[in-house]
Amino acid sequence: MDQQPQDRVVVIDEDNASCSLVSRLLATLNYATPDCLSPDSADEAMKRANYDLAFIDITASRRGGIELARRLRNKLPHCVTILMSCQASFDDAVEAMRSGAHDILRKPVDGHELALALNRYQEQKRLRARVLQAEKQYVRLVQNIPVLVFSLRPDMSLAFVNQASQELLGYQPFEAVIEPRWLPSRLHPDDSERMLVQLAAAMDCRSPFTSQCRLIHRSGQTIHTLIKSISCSATEDEGPLLQGVILDITDRVLLEQALIQEEKLKTLQVISEEVAHEVRNPLTSIAGFATRLGRKHPESGETTEIILMEARRLEKLLNRIRNYLSPVRVTQQACAMNTLLTECVHLLFMDLQKQGVWCVLDLAQDLPQVFADPDLLSQVCVNLMLTSLREMPSGQVLTIRSFSSGGAVQVQFRYQAAAGAGSQDPEKLFMPFDQGGQSLGLALAYRLVQNMGGLLTFSMESGQSVFTASLPRLSREGGMLFSERRLAPSTTTSVRTSPRASVGECSFEELLDREWVLALRKRDPIALILADVDHFESYIGMYGRKHAEEALQRIFEALKSSLRRPADFATRLSEQQFAAVLPDTNEFGALIVAETLRQGVADQAILHEGARLAGKLTISVGVASFIPSNETTSLDLLAEASRSLYQAKLKGRNRVYAPGMKAEESSTGKAKAG
Repeated sequence: MDQQPQDRVVVIDEDNASCSLVSRLLATLNYATPDCLSPDSADEAMKRANYDLAFIDITASRRGGIELARRLRNKLPHCVTILMSCQASFDDAVEAMRSGAHDILRKPVDGHELALALNRYQEQKRLRARVLQAEKQYVRLVQNIPVLVFSLRPDMSLAFVNQASQELLGYQPFEAVIEPRWLPSRLHPDDSERMLVQLAAAMDCRSPFTSQCRLIHRSGQTIHTLIKSISCSATEDEGPLLQGVILDITDRVLLEQALIQEEKLKTLQVISEEVAHEVRNPLTSIAGFATRLGRKHPESGETTEIILMEARRLEKLLNRIRNYLSPVRVTQQACAMNTLLTECVHLLFMDLQKQGVWCVLDLAQDLPQVFADPDLLSQVCVNLMLTSLREMPSGQVLTIRSFSSGGAVQVQFRYQAAAGAGSQDPEKLFMPFDQGGQSLGLALAYRLVQNMGGLLTFSMESGQSVFTASLPRLSREGGMLFSERRLAPSTTTSVRTSPRASVGECSFEELLDREWVLALRKRDPIALILADVDHFESYIGMYGRKHAEEALQRIFEALKSSLRRPADFATRLSEQQFAAVLPDTNEFGALIVAETLRQGVADQAILHEGARLAGKLTISVGVASFIPSNETTSLDLLAEASRSLYQAKLKGRNRVYAPGMKAEESSTGKAKAG
């Protein structure tokens, strides 16, 4: 048996000879010399020493060794106890187990029996260490998982919440746990009653539920969430507990709203163009005939004047539509949102003072820059402020707040509208057809924000009107941080392929960005395959451009055939280079696809006498797979795949290479994930 220097052992027995015997036997088993104590001195020694293993005579002390073992167990819970008895009976064994003893030995102690007992002790110690390690891993997982995990009592107080409460809602876990009814207090007022009923029902019937609701961040920001619970379970200490998770789906909700907004604008544009075209011609005829009628029959002056007045009104409406639909030139660049908001407030200072309205700026520190047109963005902010001023009574407060949320920077304009002056119908709020002339500014702001890749919405919160503009923040590369709403095609409908470096209306970079964002949100891996045709320049020289293009098309067909899943897509990056994006794919899976592709091209047997070794067209393939993080971008994935492709070329062509492969694996036909 290996020496166990970390095990501190104590023998508690009134018989010194017995203590000496156990000490000698332990020494033969490579254990350190134990402390030998009398029962009377054991209690005092237990206060000072931290023992791992204790041998106790069952008759030790006036109250018995079993009682002494219980006291030791209470003071040192991790200490394993082995009782010793001259005449151990079945009752003694039962009582020993009840006291928490690990084993019982007959006296005088036999070396073989002691070795067996110590083997059982070491096995229990290893199991205890494994359980402790599993508990630590579980705690680490629960505390670091990017969703809020909670346990809720029947009185709606929290029994547990993980560290995600800080990131999601701005509260440390201990703050949330000690505050009574913390979760109900974070519910949005419009969702509170519905969610409390659902939570109570789930607690009563102990059944799982899933519901979407809004929560209020500590800073006042509205967070769109999805709450999922598991079956309610009861514990001895806490009673019934409702356990579940809360996921932040704010970006998804904004994406859905942006898609709806974009479709509305497209529909509006089609209808408006048709209406303007069809109405203008008869309107011109009506106005012309009314003018002639007035000249020919002066006595009908009042009637003709009404006709002309209504014709002019319709003409203004058509002009409003024409102006709204006219193209807007957008020049996007880095913009400091807080600076721009401050300048807009200074610009409208006299209007604020005249209206008797206080403006409060609640601007987030270290706010990321936005990717927008500064002139158009200023116009949007001024329009929203003027709209707010028109609806506010004197003495009220206009709060302008900026904050970052996911890949967007959001600006809120919040105010209390005068009675009867608030926006009653959000659906018509951004339409350009209102008679009063006040809605055109909002309609234009709506369109400008949309053209800059953002989203403008209106809502009523706690009786206050709230305009929210969401704009893409600047990426580390100096462009717009990719917004999922820019790509309408679903990633789960069909294999998307194209003979050029774009798919549909979207460039390859945009599609790669979109898949990167989805993988980042789901914490899934994403793989990129780059393939380059070997010795292609010499092939063109020998066989001509026409045959070269036919060969490339056959290679591209082989690439498409190697993609089996609906979410995978392929494209042609340049004349002789191809790419495939594989969502939810690690390096092992990507290598399988890459080798299938390489072999598929080889099986085409496209004759190429200029390729001296192979005698046919071949490809070199580079593979990279990342699990996206906030510190990496899709450009990092592209760079890694490019390095892999270079290594495949460097190692002799007609092969697959990935960063995780060993040198001997990066050979023809041996692409495997080790």
